[in-house]
Amino acid sequence: MKYLDEKTERFNTGLKKARERYRSRLGEIALTSRQPSLYDLEFGDVFSNGTLNDPESTSGRVPVYKVDPVMAELCKKDKPQWILVSWWWSPNDAVEKHLHESIINNFNFDYVYNFFFDPEKVKGTTYKPLRSPYSKEAVVVTQSSETSKKNMADKNIHFFEDFSTTGIGKKPIGWKTTLGADGSTSIITNLDGLAGNWAVMSDYILTPGQLKKPLPQNFTLSYDLVAAQNFTWGAKGLTFQLSKETSPGNAESFLKLKLRPGYDGKDGEATLETKFPAPPGYANGTKWFVATGFSNNKKNNRITVTIKKKEEMLLVFIDKIKIAEYEKAIPAALLFNAMSFFVSGNTAEPDKMYISNITISKD
Repeated sequence: MKYLDEKTERFNTGLKKARERYRSRLGEIALTSRQPSLYDLEFGDVFSNGTLNDPESTSGRVPVYKVDPVMAELCKKDKPQWILVSWWWSPNDAVEKHLHESIINNFNFDYVYNFFFDPEKVKGTTYKPLRSPYSKEAVVVTQSSETSKKNMADKNIHFFEDFSTTGIGKKPIGWKTTLGADGSTSIITNLDGLAGNWAVMSDYILTPGQLKKPLPQNFTLSYDLVAAQNFTWGAKGLTFQLSKETSPGNAESFLKLKLRPGYDGKDGEATLETKFPAPPGYANGTKWFVATGFSNNKKNNRITVTIKKKEEMLLVFIDKIKIAEYEKAIPAALLFNAMSFFVSGNTAEPDKMYISNITISKD
């Protein structure tokens, strides 16, 4: 009981101090973002960000919203003074993002405003959304590049993508992109000083929907990768993955190559993670290599990554420099059937990467 008596005494002391402090301000209207409790009287100030002993402190207290006395008097009349429209959504939830975009693109805020504040403008008209809920944005396909046309006609090219058929600012046609934490997705952009179209990689997974499956038994795969200037040392790198999936998303075997640029002209870092089934002796585990010539000091830090599988052998190159070689890495008969690119967690502007010219050729 001693503890409860002391607690009650603190409540009473807090209530007394609050009454003294606000005795001359009882006519003001003050609202907090949550319901005040006895705890506020025991340790803090119900109507401020501070504590009883330190009213100016901002340690964890909710702010107070104070209504202007003039506005308070106007609110007593039979006419609204403002309209609040709000909703909650999670940027990286595809369904909730669609809900959010539907509201901001289709809800007729002007009609609602005029209905209350300027009714003559909407007199005789009923509410309608700005766009039909059944309308869909048309996918605009641009002309393929000459390189793309040439590769598509080459029987030895199993897959090629330079994103030339996708308009700037649009999602890559034929690819699935997940949402980042901020709700963004991969889009196609141009890079100043570099030719062609590039897919932006930042906190999402990019997967081709038109990949012919499975990949050839022996192949050479390459892609161009660009790191933005001043890419933060320590930020997440871009991971390329080839896998054999038993079902979508369930990789029985895989090869992951993660690349991260260095800084101030220094070499970057390559991480190769592999998992292949028995019999033992194949590449399983993680190894680190030097990503020669991959740094963050140039305007466009571009490299060409090449992965070559021939029977059981695996070779990895950056530009023309061999950085990894395994004589016995992958079972000769294993056929990959899935491919993806992903960056996890990067949202800062300098920490973006860009990919293009993805090529898989039969060997």
